[in-house]
Amino acid sequence: MKDRAVYVYISHYKEEFAEKYLRRIVCGEIAMSEHILGSKWGILDAIIENYSERQEVKDYLQQHYSNDFRFAGQIISKYHGSDLASKMLKKWYHLDTRLRLMMIHKIANLSNIDERIEGILHMFQQEGNAYVLCDTVLCLVGHLKRKGRDADVFKTAEEVFKTSMVTTEYTYKIRFCIYLMYHKLDDYVQLDLGTGGREYEFNQYNLFHSDSPYIEKTIADEANYLLADDMANLKKIVKEERMIYTYIVFFSKYVSPTSEAAKNIVKYINENKDKIDDANILLFLKKAGNQ
Repeated sequence: MKDRAVYVYISHYKEEFAEKYLRRIVCGEIAMSEHILGSKWGILDAIIENYSERQEVKDYLQQHYSNDFRFAGQIISKYHGSDLASKMLKKWYHLDTRLRLMMIHKIANLSNIDERIEGILHMFQQEGNAYVLCDTVLCLVGHLKRKGRDADVFKTAEEVFKTSMVTTEYTYKIRFCIYLMYHKLDDYVQLDLGTGGREYEFNQYNLFHSDSPYIEKTIADEANYLLADDMANLKKIVKEERMIYTYIVFFSKYVSPTSEAAKNIVKYINENKDKIDDANILLFLKKAGNQ
């Protein structure tokens, strides 16, 4: 709670904070340790968030925190395209898994990604962790899709299969997410496994056995599409009733209670009351209220 104090202060008195504290902080007059406004990390986080455009803040970060991985994700997202961000990307790209995931998620939230960051994302074949690779590829795909570079997206989908860093299971998950993002499930269900059978049939049994937040986010973002028209699109890729229930449980954790997807979930629950045995469904019903 204490670390929230500086955010509350700045939200009400941004200019006053800049006059009273900002210059003194970047000049070293205020050490930030055990300050009344919060911890050193809480204060610095708030400064990056609210004053990143000020030159004195840029210079301060360059001098004192360019080698500190704890703020790599936020500095890269705030100063993407700068020499500082590029140097930090190169330096920290192969650090702790959690840090790499944090950086990818920060980058994914940017409205625009420059050529240098895109180039680093294209290095996904060098990533040795399946979860990080999944999220890196899907971050890159999201960027390419926003730019209208659809051919590059599906080229990337095939390049994933050329890397030896992940199992085939994960490459299938990535390709499914890409086809889902483009609402091309009619094409997706025609893809064959090299060992026989359809790819979607294999993928559905492994889809939710994943520690990739981006895979879950991609699927959750398409809840309205998959559940519309009596789940017509979902039923293209799910043939067994128990797997439909798995999707319902999954979506119940993420969808807005006022969304169209929520209405379809409530409809399913009302029609299948005897099958409901998951706590997430009960929590969803509490959020959704009477529908």
